[in-house]
Amino acid sequence: AIGAEYSIGPPMLAEFSPSKGRGRRLCSLQVCWYVGFLAAVLVAYGMVALGVDWRLILATGAVPALATLLLRYGLPESPRWLMSQGRDQEAREIVNQNLGEDYFDDEDLAGESTKKPSYRDLFAPDLRSRTAFVCIFYTALVAPYFAIFTFAPLVFKSLGTVDPRASVVGSNAIAVLGAFVGMFVIERMGRRRLLIGCFWIMVVTLAIIGGWSGAPSLVIVGCFVLFAFFNAISGDLTGVYPSEIFPSELRATGVGLASAASRVGAAGGTFLLPIGIAHIGVGPSVLIGAAIALIGAVATHLLAPETTNLTLTKSPKAEAPRRRDKVAAA
Repeated sequence: AIGAEYSIGPPMLAEFSPSKGRGRRLCSLQVCWYVGFLAAVLVAYGMVALGVDWRLILATGAVPALATLLLRYGLPESPRWLMSQGRDQEAREIVNQNLGEDYFDDEDLAGESTKKPSYRDLFAPDLRSRTAFVCIFYTALVAPYFAIFTFAPLVFKSLGTVDPRASVVGSNAIAVLGAFVGMFVIERMGRRRLLIGCFWIMVVTLAIIGGWSGAPSLVIVGCFVLFAFFNAISGDLTGVYPSEIFPSELRATGVGLASAASRVGAAGGTFLLPIGIAHIGVGPSVLIGAAIALIGAVATHLLAPETTNLTLTKSPKAEAPRRRDKVAAA
């Protein structure tokens, strides 16, 4: 169910959002994710301190899930999906009832394709660079994140710095702040420039942590703070880019593929970090994380289009600057 939510929530919100401000709305999903993650950590620590049984702690996760289920009853179908299925009249009725009559023309819903999708279309010449981009950037973003923060207590203990439990709470609080900042700057900076900048800052901070063996504790903690902050800002883009660069008939499928690739990266980072620490040490293990972030930075620079203020009919046709220049030259 959690895995399916990655493929459903962001595309659904994107298809009900106007072009102007769509990025901020999609970022709000990630903000809620980070807030929920921090809340879960605080609740779990508090309940453990009170001696609550782990089964009851685990069961508390059903409360927000039930609340979300109740809120989703009566949610209308996506008008873009209806258009892609040839159900134009139903789409118009939903738009008129929920978004206003001007939305249909302003957002170019009439331009939706009714082509029957195939999973293989994600790897067709006109889409494979987008598919590669979202899979690479998403994976390169979450692999270091889950590696570092799942084992933050182990990492900080190995580095001999602050209390491990405090480091978990503090780093997640910084991530919440970063997610909020990302939500407010995305429309001003644009998707592409924001993501590239965040990736490079993550590369530098992880390189300092992993490469400077004698770094003072203040430097290490500062780099972790910066990493948490900018990783959260770029994390906002995981709900934005995949939902904007695929056509409606493939949007949920493309988002699902990118999410699946990222879970592989998350699992790899989570399971391999303790093995790396045991065999090659903390420094080299963190440097591997820096190399993964570097791959994400390069992939974003080469493949990421700018989709700010484009309708969901036009954003799947946007090209990365370098690719656009090559097409124009040809």
